[in-house]
Amino acid sequence: MHGEVYGTPEEAISDEVAAQRWLQNQRNPWLLAFASTVVLSCFTLPLLMDSPFGVDWIGFSTLTHQISSVGDLSLSGTNTGFWTYPPGFPSLAAWMQESLNLAPSESVFMLGHYTLAVLLLGIGGAMDRHGAGANGILAMALGAGLFAKTFDSGYPTVASQLGLVVGLLVLLRPSSTRGKHHTTGFVMAFFCVLMIHPTGATYLGMLMLAHLLIGLSLSEKHGENIKKLLLTSSVLLTIAAAIALVVLAPRMLDAAVFAEYGWQGGRPMLMYNGILLVLGLCSAWKLRQTIEGRLLAVWFTGLWLLTSIHLIEGLEQIPVLSLLSYTLYSMGLHAFHIPLAALVALWWSQTTCLTSIEEKHNLLTVGWDPHMHRYLTAGLSIALLFGVMFGNIILMQVAEHQELKAYAAGDSALYAEMELLPDGSIVYTENSHWGYVHAAPPNIATTSIPTLGLIQIETSIQANATTAVYMDSIAALQKLNITHALSSPLGTVGWFLSQSPYWSPIVEVRGSVLWALDPAGASDVSTFATFTQSTCVDGCELRPDPWSAHRFRDPLNLGSYRPYIAEGSNAELSFSSTYSAQGSSCLALEAIGNLDEVTLLLSNATNTTSISMSFAAGWHSVCFEEEINVSSGTLEVEWSESASPQLWLNPLGLSGRGDVVLDSSGIRLHWLETKPLAEY
Repeated sequence: MHGEVYGTPEEAISDEVAAQRWLQNQRNPWLLAFASTVVLSCFTLPLLMDSPFGVDWIGFSTLTHQISSVGDLSLSGTNTGFWTYPPGFPSLAAWMQESLNLAPSESVFMLGHYTLAVLLLGIGGAMDRHGAGANGILAMALGAGLFAKTFDSGYPTVASQLGLVVGLLVLLRPSSTRGKHHTTGFVMAFFCVLMIHPTGATYLGMLMLAHLLIGLSLSEKHGENIKKLLLTSSVLLTIAAAIALVVLAPRMLDAAVFAEYGWQGGRPMLMYNGILLVLGLCSAWKLRQTIEGRLLAVWFTGLWLLTSIHLIEGLEQIPVLSLLSYTLYSMGLHAFHIPLAALVALWWSQTTCLTSIEEKHNLLTVGWDPHMHRYLTAGLSIALLFGVMFGNIILMQVAEHQELKAYAAGDSALYAEMELLPDGSIVYTENSHWGYVHAAPPNIATTSIPTLGLIQIETSIQANATTAVYMDSIAALQKLNITHALSSPLGTVGWFLSQSPYWSPIVEVRGSVLWALDPAGASDVSTFATFTQSTCVDGCELRPDPWSAHRFRDPLNLGSYRPYIAEGSNAELSFSSTYSAQGSSCLALEAIGNLDEVTLLLSNATNTTSISMSFAAGWHSVCFEEEINVSSGTLEVEWSESASPQLWLNPLGLSGRGDVVLDSSGIRLHWLETKPLAEY
């Protein structure tokens, strides 16, 4: 990128050694201790939970289990074909699964969060070369992007950022001190990152481009080093382009440019990296006369220009652009975090050794380079201290809310029951997040598989099986050799199976049911009643169901809103059904947080039945013991006098899938199911 003005290359290296020794002596132990708390915060969720939030982990766990079981990325269950996905992350997770005897979900969960911790340490190490190691880690804590991506289980994307650590070590340095081993390490890092996720390779390529632009703008005296890097860059980019054009792009001929979350250079960037952006822009201005500051600013600008891919959403017939848009669909979270943090770190530290564009000789003196005012430094440190404490408290609260997860607690409990099914059983599962069995027992086969990366499906019975299940076609089901089904309260198939005489429940756990096909059609059927939303008034409010957009059928006409009753608020609602049925009524509800004892009273014109119990967070199916006709009636919710709502920060409100950020504990009501008493 640039060279030293004074002395020979040997003298330049000697000067760098002296500079590094001086920078190491200036490390602040208190700042390092503070930075270590940020790193340790990465382990908060793995210590409190055994499975992650988000939905991406389900696909990664499936790949991990497949690699562990058969050694490749062939499709699982009743499907034939293969996934095309960078194998680095799921392969390492599979090795951890085998070595530590973990479940695939646990292995993916642990590896994802440990990778974030290693990334923070790597950024600290890379910035320590410039006297800003602890500042680099603390600057990372000023942004939410990579932390939010990890919380949402986008682990390979975060892991691919590890290549940027090597990029900062190799490219954010004088070219006169860069040897062949640096270039070799950079090339290896590029290909290693490609094996994890293409986003990291894309960002590393943009850093390389920024390095070249800055280098070419400097004195011709150092052009030889730039030419060498330019040759290396050309080779790497040619190989990457060949892979994209020859292998991947042809499989996306029918795909248009994709922008699931809109333009990533606008609101998403501001939401997740707003504080860093303001400080980063100030840092870029203050460090504009240094090579390092200008390089990082050009890198950030290049990444921001790359977000323009999302402004041409819907463009077809250009598969390379479609591939790029699918790779960078959420880059507002993770693209700008490290460049901005590096800029802020260099301005934050008072003991840097940066290179002046005017080629002035730098003095190893505290405060020589541009740096923050001590009042701003103190303010940031105090704000970060409270921010880290507050963030960990929020994580501890959120960890208690199982209802935020993409599956019900009963779903995972039924996986163990599936091991008891006869060998060769084929289990119908919904093609949704809650339907994917990421660690299916080897003696059975499931029908649905997650879609991630590029998927090549050669044969699949999922579509025909879905039609047969919803049309209640016993002949089609037998032709497909389907013997069982799995339903989650989050999904819709359970409503159809409950009303069919061809399906019998084997095991039910908190609303999740494992079913067996009954060819004779002798099974009992259920009827359903729904709540009258207009009666949700006193102590009750209608709130959006966060998973309604992921359901493609609504035979009960539930809509996208559900009655919500905060803990401590008594309420009464009416319900009705199109059918009159006598039997045991079961109420499907979600406990928002862990709840104290509540009494539920179900009544109609002739009798009343009640039940009192406390609830753990998540889905429940509460069955009343006394028989009652539920063609119409009321449900009363009465809390104990000591019950009061527990406030918590709901991440669904931040993501747009919920309507409240500062939420409270309570009950979300869904439907009433009447089952024949013979089942109990």
